[in-house]
Amino acid sequence: MQSRMNFSGRIAAGCLACCVWASGALAAESASRVPAKNLTEKQCLSYGNVKVTFPVEGADTLLRLEYGAGDGLFGGGWFALAAPAIDDSQCHGIALTVRGNGNLPGKAFLSIKTAGGGTYRSKDLCLYFANKEWNDVVLGAADFIIDPGNKPEVKAALPAQPKWSDLRRMDISAVNLEAEPTLEFKAIAFALGDAPPAAPVAAAPAAPAAKPVDPASKYPGLVLQNNAGNDALTPAAKGIKFPEGTWLERHEKFVARAKQGDVDLLWLGDSITDNWNSNKGTYRKLYPNVKSANFGIGGDGTQNLLWRLENGELDGIQPKVTIVLIGTNNAQWHQSAQIAAAIEKIVTTIRTKCPQTKVLLLGIFPRADIAATSPAHQRIREVNAVISKLDDGRNVRYLDLRAKLTNADGTILAEAFADKVHLSPKGFTIWAEAMQPLLDEMSK
Repeated sequence: MQSRMNFSGRIAAGCLACCVWASGALAAESASRVPAKNLTEKQCLSYGNVKVTFPVEGADTLLRLEYGAGDGLFGGGWFALAAPAIDDSQCHGIALTVRGNGNLPGKAFLSIKTAGGGTYRSKDLCLYFANKEWNDVVLGAADFIIDPGNKPEVKAALPAQPKWSDLRRMDISAVNLEAEPTLEFKAIAFALGDAPPAAPVAAAPAAPAAKPVDPASKYPGLVLQNNAGNDALTPAAKGIKFPEGTWLERHEKFVARAKQGDVDLLWLGDSITDNWNSNKGTYRKLYPNVKSANFGIGGDGTQNLLWRLENGELDGIQPKVTIVLIGTNNAQWHQSAQIAAAIEKIVTTIRTKCPQTKVLLLGIFPRADIAATSPAHQRIREVNAVISKLDDGRNVRYLDLRAKLTNADGTILAEAFADKVHLSPKGFTIWAEAMQPLLDEMSK
């Protein structure tokens, strides 16, 4: 029997709450460590793109933080503490027993908040999080700095180093992670006694510095363009830069992700698709259990997506469904027939490279950032009319959301858009719910 993938899962909104304390995980050292205990039963909260679990049933783990999929991940979990009945002169730091689950090129911190509202931030802990083995880590006062985010008046009143007896809250956070890491803590405690003369645990070895490689060197004769390209149908790479790297570097990340496999739902497109990564909360609620990958790049036209697909982004995966939304960045520059032909070529490329994959093709969304007299509006309608005929009722399905994203007079639905082109969280919800029946049908 053919397996069925259901994309209709939902989770309730709101924070995940739980209590946190260090159990007997460090029983052998209980004489020298004081567990960090909770204030109330509702003082552990997750934020950002993170799920916090405590306690972890059936595992020798106190606290687990699970990060969702996509680039630019961030978030963490914080928990309040009872004021420790300890003498600052006899406490030399915070002891953690921690492990991670893979390569984490981002940054991770332990932040601590004092009774007066001041915050200190630890050194970067990502090396420990990248180690799959349990690591015993002791963070001394010298491992913390006054957090730059403190208000000026609070910062001015803080001592250079934290006082452990003044501690009221801990925050385990991470930013700019890749993959879907899970951070686990077996114990969180205060280390008592005189500080040892040397670090109690050797620092995790630093990864060898990788020699910078120009991705363009992999593509002999490649010409990187910084504009829309000569036409919509000829594959073209771009030379632009984003905060997270060049266009070609982002392409290389997508190629690497494809080689990992295990993708059921693939997203292809431009910034409208890419912006799901900025609305992870909405995405995780709508698709909590879907193995997905988002290969959207801001500013891309059909010619750019064609180049990406012909250069590795489909190698290694056979998604059950691929969602394609592309063409809005061509509408002002290229003729309707050429744009439609390029989209048809994209669909053909997907079906050729991934014959088991069904394609959900979306009509180009309406936009209001260009003059009403611009020919782009007519081109969008003309392109959609042509590509709608690619729907064969089985392997390729077409969906036009114009009616759901506009008012009766044809103007865009204000609450569905963030800036007249890109969607708001409300718009993403409209998009997802409109697709749901087709996704369920196509996943059978």
